[in-house]
Amino acid sequence: QGIAYDIDPGTFLANLSMVSPSSTTVGVIYNDEQSGQKVNLARRAAAILNLEIIEKTVDRPQDFQRAFKVMADSIDSYWILSDPVVYTLENISWLEKRCLKNKLICLGPSENVAKLGVIMSVESDIKNIGIQAASIARSILEHKQRPGKLGIVPPIGTQLYINNKTARKIGLQVNQNVLDNAADVID
Repeated sequence: QGIAYDIDPGTFLANLSMVSPSSTTVGVIYNDEQSGQKVNLARRAAAILNLEIIEKTVDRPQDFQRAFKVMADSIDSYWILSDPVVYTLENISWLEKRCLKNKLICLGPSENVAKLGVIMSVESDIKNIGIQAASIARSILEHKQRPGKLGIVPPIGTQLYINNKTARKIGLQVNQNVLDNAADVID
């Protein structure tokens, strides 16, 4: 009962399509136990957006780099999941350099990864989550709704962060409308 912090995979992919309309293939490496359900949702959203998901599962963080190298020539973008098995500080640091080298559009789950050099990230809008929580509380108090019946709802509103410096390094020109609507543009 409450509001999920995680953003729907479709939101990530829709933002990718907005930032880079020419993207067609999205790589993702994940641990099935941690992130399998999220990748299932991503497959459905990708089909709607005419994107292809290229995926590899790993059981240990040490398997990440090898898995990435296998898929690198088949993708034009890469999606970083909040997967604690896969994404260690070492793997994120290596990935940032590799995405630059391979000229891949890399998207991540937080403002911090955009500041570290990932081209774009999408994060829940905390202010809107607060407003959403207040609305749910009001509904419970005023309309006698049972909290157990509400379940966990997705967050309303996201914030897009663009690292325009990294985008320029790989030759991606981000549309000015996208930059204008981003929560922050890192130059």
